[in-house]
Amino acid sequence: MQLISRAAWGAPATSPAAALPSARGVAVHYLGVRYDSRPHSQCAAMVRSVRDAHLANKVEGYLDVAYNYLACEHGYVYEGRGAGRRSGANGGTSQNANYYAVCALHGTSGQPSDALLRGLAEAIAHLQQCGAGREVVCHGDLTATDCPGGPLTSWVRGGHPLPPISTQPNTPTPEEDAVPTAAAFRARDYTRKLRPDEWTLLNWTRRQDGEKWATKDPEPSLLLAPCQYTASFGVRIKGLQPGDEVQLRFSYWAKKKDGDGWERVATTPIDSPAHVGGGGHFTYQWTGRLPKGHRLRAEVLHFRREADAEVVCDRADFEANYWPA
Repeated sequence: MQLISRAAWGAPATSPAAALPSARGVAVHYLGVRYDSRPHSQCAAMVRSVRDAHLANKVEGYLDVAYNYLACEHGYVYEGRGAGRRSGANGGTSQNANYYAVCALHGTSGQPSDALLRGLAEAIAHLQQCGAGREVVCHGDLTATDCPGGPLTSWVRGGHPLPPISTQPNTPTPEEDAVPTAAAFRARDYTRKLRPDEWTLLNWTRRQDGEKWATKDPEPSLLLAPCQYTASFGVRIKGLQPGDEVQLRFSYWAKKKDGDGWERVATTPIDSPAHVGGGGHFTYQWTGRLPKGHRLRAEVLHFRREADAEVVCDRADFEANYWPA
């Protein structure tokens, strides 16, 4: 997900909206007015104008932009109220307490671009990772409205599929300073034994330099603080037996107080893919903020079995989009 934070598009860093740790699902919206295609450099201004219009609406009494996330035609996702916040867009107190809201920067005519649909789908998936249930509905399912229009309604009814990534080159304009920087690392020609019941740090032996991979010294750190990020990694493991279980997680590390080395200070929630034997490719994705003085690393846990076997990580890939905090 190509996420642009509130601060990056010009809003206060934190929304004043009430907390909503979980919800039944996500409601899809659109602008509902004429919307003309524009360069991506103008999309942040559009999001600001949506927020300004909401704040000026004294009847509704909005205290922030009404949506949790907004997606533009270029596939970028703008943080509105953000995850874990009550929406103000769904038509009433009950609807807002039960559904988060994502909005397409799309008008009353024309077909939404594949990039916009991808941004919406990724925003929905992110909210589902952060407390939303599996239900995805149209705004019109919750209140009497045509929102989000015919094409987006059909997309939601069709299971809100994720379009393929475009193969067209994307050349940012100088105004796109808020667009995240990409990072990619790979563990290749490298094996790591996973000892039962112990978290094992993965070391990374290659870094992507443009379109080429360059060899680097093995090192476990993926991102250095301070930054905000959306990241994922996949791990291939061989030597598993039926019934084995593997867990993956990101962990935050900070310098020890005595300055000698690093120590784990926090972890993400744990993903637990149960495996049925032979080998597997497990993936994990997370969005978060890396505080100053911290590093992001990846770890794997192999649960103990009665008959231990050698479990080796023979490939791992990491990709991230990140912004200065």
